[in-house]
Amino acid sequence: MKVLKDLILNILLHGLALFLLNKYLPSWFWVESVQYTVVITFLILAILFWIINNIIKVVLKILTIPLKYMTFGLFSLVLNMFMLYLFEYFVNNSGIWITVHLGTFFQVFVISLYVAIVSFIIKKIT
Repeated sequence: MKVLKDLILNILLHGLALFLLNKYLPSWFWVESVQYTVVITFLILAILFWIINNIIKVVLKILTIPLKYMTFGLFSLVLNMFMLYLFEYFVNNSGIWITVHLGTFFQVFVISLYVAIVSFIIKKIT
């Protein structure tokens, strides 16, 4: 039961983080949905974000362990940026009537730092 509670809390907090990112930095991370309300849109995005970060990113982390050690852990930021671009591609091409737009390379770098900090805080909470 605790695992399910932590999963739901994780998804809701990531959805809130994506919503705040969209609200306060709309030119960096812009979400548009024609069919869904704001709450449903960000709930769907949070679920997709959770799937990408907890399945695909884990596999890529294991595969890139040597690069992470050679760059003293800085490659994890590159991996976070790649996950954001993968998230954007997956959402835009999934046919769920939600579109995500990311800004420039530097903006995505800053967003990846934000996502890393938020994910760290959420892991400490749950």
